[in-house]
Amino acid sequence: MRKFVNQFFLKFYLCIKSSFFLYGYIKILSIFHPYIKPISLIKAKDITNICSIGAKKVAISGTGCLMVFTKEYLYKFPLGNTTAKALKIEYDNYKKIKKTSLSNFVDYYLGQELLSEEIFYKMSILKTLSYSDTSIAKNIIIKSLSENGNFGKASIFSKENHLLGYEVILKYCNNAQRLELSDIKGWLNGIEYCTSYIHGDLTPLNIMKNNGVVFIDLDRFDFAGFNFFDKIHYHIEYEAKMKGLNSYDFIALNFELLLSEYSKQELLSYLFFRTGAEKRSDVSLHPSYYLKIITLILLIKRHVGKNEVL
Repeated sequence: MRKFVNQFFLKFYLCIKSSFFLYGYIKILSIFHPYIKPISLIKAKDITNICSIGAKKVAISGTGCLMVFTKEYLYKFPLGNTTAKALKIEYDNYKKIKKTSLSNFVDYYLGQELLSEEIFYKMSILKTLSYSDTSIAKNIIIKSLSENGNFGKASIFSKENHLLGYEVILKYCNNAQRLELSDIKGWLNGIEYCTSYIHGDLTPLNIMKNNGVVFIDLDRFDFAGFNFFDKIHYHIEYEAKMKGLNSYDFIALNFELLLSEYSKQELLSYLFFRTGAEKRSDVSLHPSYYLKIITLILLIKRHVGKNEVL
């Protein structure tokens, strides 16, 4: 219902092109949207300038980013500190990737520009791929990423997001669950994985095309990540979307199938990493979100396959 209301108001704005209306709507959204602060980063005078761009489409992302589409460019305006940080990281990673052998995967324009006192981002309009085509492109991307930045091996909790995910989850556990998580941590600490470049959020929506296949949304890109992560993440996001489920419900319903394709330690590592990557210092997610992850972790941990003991 909220999504429908949001789309209605933004379409109405496109009809009237009123900067006062758009500014007021963002202020209202800030009351209940966790990623939009009551005092938005976008000022009233900025909205007037934004309205002069010539928008063909306007959207507000789930992470609090005002996206304005014109004929040639997509403008991204952060509406809160969390989004501002993520866009800055994305831009910095884009510049680094441009200097590597993977520059063809970011073969589009992404620029950082100034609007009064605040930074916004401008990027080329890209073409979408069909879901079946993204599956083919995904294999090319993962292969190319895994062949770069291989810095040897590392243990799971030597990585910040994995450790953060573990620490966040621990806060929502009861005493018995804490003991089980401690066992999991001890077990995973004894395993090392090969590292390479990883996208960190490789989903069908983040694979597009310009002159060739490109990937976007680079704020979770890691130049020394675990190279199984992208494969698992794409698999879960793709299948969940096809079945009309959120990703965690898909894992709960299909964890045995997933365990036939990936190791138990890989799936557990994936859940810790994802929890840490989605943790934001100035945004509090509902406890039920973390309780669902705890249930999944213990479900996977307690599952015993053939010749397997944990």
